[in-house]
Amino acid sequence: MNTRSLMLKKCISIFLLFFTISNAIASVTPLQNWSKVYSTPSGGAASASLSYTGSYSINSGPNRVLVVSVSVCVAAGNTPPTNKIVKWGGKTLTEVSTNPATGSRVFAYLYYLKESDIASATGNTLEVTMNGNTIYGYVAFAAVYRDVDQTTTVRNGATLLSTTTASVTASTTANFTSGDLGIFSSAFGLNAATATAYSSTVGGWTGSSSLFGGDIGAAGSYYGGVGVRTGTGAATGETVSQTVTVAQRTSLSVISLIPAPIYYRSFATGSWSSTGTWEQSSDGVTYAAATSTPTSIDSVIIQSGHTVTLTANSSIDGAFIKGGGILALSTFGLSVNNIRMECGASNAATVSGSGTLTLADSIVVVDANTSNFVAGAGALISCPIALGANGIINVGDDGSSAIDLTI
Repeated sequence: MNTRSLMLKKCISIFLLFFTISNAIASVTPLQNWSKVYSTPSGGAASASLSYTGSYSINSGPNRVLVVSVSVCVAAGNTPPTNKIVKWGGKTLTEVSTNPATGSRVFAYLYYLKESDIASATGNTLEVTMNGNTIYGYVAFAAVYRDVDQTTTVRNGATLLSTTTASVTASTTANFTSGDLGIFSSAFGLNAATATAYSSTVGGWTGSSSLFGGDIGAAGSYYGGVGVRTGTGAATGETVSQTVTVAQRTSLSVISLIPAPIYYRSFATGSWSSTGTWEQSSDGVTYAAATSTPTSIDSVIIQSGHTVTLTANSSIDGAFIKGGGILALSTFGLSVNNIRMECGASNAATVSGSGTLTLADSIVVVDANTSNFVAGAGALISCPIALGANGIINVGDDGSSAIDLTI
């Protein structure tokens, strides 16, 4: 058996002081399905400011995000609304769409509010105000999702198409990372004829009459809808399209919600691929029995006294092996971006086996007795990485840290 020791230069200790374990990816779950919360009344006169105030209750759940879609139509020769305000419980929602090019007269806007603001809001009043220029009307929809990442909440941010001429079908494209929940908002109007339906013509997207609304104002029509991507697989340049019964000017805005991380930690000694080996948590505080096992986008904690053994080649984002915990590679390979090992004079973390440990970025060594990072140029911290005769350690470096291995 070869004993591998880790030599950390001083610059590693400074960089790694801010190291945190990244986590497993779950899936975004609807907490409250999309519903139309407001549509400007039929026959209403155009105005420089149109507002709605009403009650919208949000159910309890972890890592919530409120999403609001607003579809607006303005008069000819006018630019988009200059002052758009969307609030819930006194908290201002973040806009993720942008105004399209000059010449468009319908606009699809998307907004969101994260868990921290939902939890600290006062009351449940939803406010939507569109100010500036001449506005024919607007339609507003709302939905609430749970299990959404609260740090990087939205991807795509938004992919926007807005036509300057009337058409029956309009489309745009968007990219999706595996696990994302895609949402599109649409706006269309200006034709006095009632547009009674819209549809998403691309597989993987849904749209129905329950996600559609609008009316005819004094000078033109204003309609809107929302759709949800049914799959969560990765895609590049996926087409999102809308078809209406009568040619209209159209705007499409696309975003995707990013799943919140899940924390894995060992519950008992066992195999990597067994759910009985793990617990999982959405907040890193309250854990429950695992319903899945770590994958390439996950991170894990192996607790003291537990041995977790690979049963196949695997990859993860990050790992924290506590003092007295053992990662047993057996004869398999594990690829990990960052690994943190709690090592000291006694009760050190251990990696064993005859497999291959591939590190893409950094190794962190912490003193098991003080839980502080060990600093000092040329400091040698002995940590049992007891690989067999054919064991291999591959170390990559992203340029932000200095890592040496001594054998």
